[in-house]
Amino acid sequence: MNQVLEFLTLSHLALFMAFICSVWAIRTLFTREGKSLFTPLFFVLIFVAGSIVLDMHNISQYNLLNLKQKLFPEKPLLLNYEIQEWKSDFTRYRSYTFSHPRPKITLKPTDGGKYFILEDIDQLNAILRALKLPEVTHGTPELATITGSTLDVTKFQWKDYPLGTLTVIRDLCRDRQALTSYHCLSRIIIAY
Repeated sequence: MNQVLEFLTLSHLALFMAFICSVWAIRTLFTREGKSLFTPLFFVLIFVAGSIVLDMHNISQYNLLNLKQKLFPEKPLLLNYEIQEWKSDFTRYRSYTFSHPRPKITLKPTDGGKYFILEDIDQLNAILRALKLPEVTHGTPELATITGSTLDVTKFQWKDYPLGTLTVIRDLCRDRQALTSYHCLSRIIIAY
């Protein structure tokens, strides 16, 4: 979703709205159901003029994601976690272990329903931003779909992470007040 908002600039949006209004004007012209042709043409002119003004004032470079972040700033996440660091052989590890309430993540089941895929990376990136860590650029399936090992069922791994190898371990959490269960993050491990 954020990629679409990042692509659409304010100028593109104004031109798209002008196109929609021109389709409305053409439809009104051919149907002639007692509707005025003046209203859709007026909106076409407004949106085209708006696009020209945006282009003249360098505001057209702003995209809808920037506008969304300005109008609706992201609330800071309050995370309860502990950091641990250790070394094994030639690899160093940093672990972020979350305590209750653990952060929520949304997972999509695979075709067979046996494993999960972490496709919606926005929630994970919000958690990584709160920890002051680089964001991930793509989703990934559970590690068990790649390794075939049942030990990797709750793990998601990014080998192309900027700091090394990022491993996210999920858990099933319960909200006792709402009497619901949800997928949550139990631990984040970075091997570098």
